[in-house]
Amino acid sequence: MLQQTEKDIRTLAGVPDDYKVLFLPGGASLQFSMVPLNFLPRDGSADYIVSGAWSQKAVKEAKKVGGVKIAWTGEADNFKAIPARAT
Repeated sequence: MLQQTEKDIRTLAGVPDDYKVLFLPGGASLQFSMVPLNFLPRDGSADYIVSGAWSQKAVKEAKKVGGVKIAWTGEADNFKAIPARAT
């Protein structure tokens, strides 16, 4: 079953044979932990834009791994806006 599933994923997503297909447990929220665990050094920090519930969850998980700086947050306005694009 696993081999057929991998074959189907490669076909559907166009994944070439020189790439690995990873089957990871968890859903989207697990990525909030996996990204900082893999990319954020313990003595480093990451900047976050907090634009809603998902980014709030991402910040919470990143704080468990390293430093977090909030570059912008829309919490005061109940997330009715996003930061202006710099030109």
